[in-house]
Amino acid sequence: MTIGTNNFEEEMEAMKAMLERFVKESEEKEARIKVYEEKIARLTKKLEKHLTRSLIKSSESQDEERASKVKLPMRRSTQRRAVNSRTMDVQA
Repeated sequence: MTIGTNNFEEEMEAMKAMLERFVKESEEKEARIKVYEEKIARLTKKLEKHLTRSLIKSSESQDEERASKVKLPMRRSTQRRAVNSRTMDVQA
């Protein structure tokens, strides 16, 4: 019976070693996952900042375009008034 006991004890030792290896691998993988999650969080924040900046710049440029479009018709209408008043002066 000692032969059977040795096999059982050897199997138990092998199983313990396998479990320890699995635990160690699992801890290493969890540590790598944590590092990746931190990298993803930093990159996400960076991307959000860049998107915010580009949206602000885009909005500002659109506002400037709108402002310039509004100013142009006003200039033209003032020019027309000036031309109209000159023609009235000439006719009078």
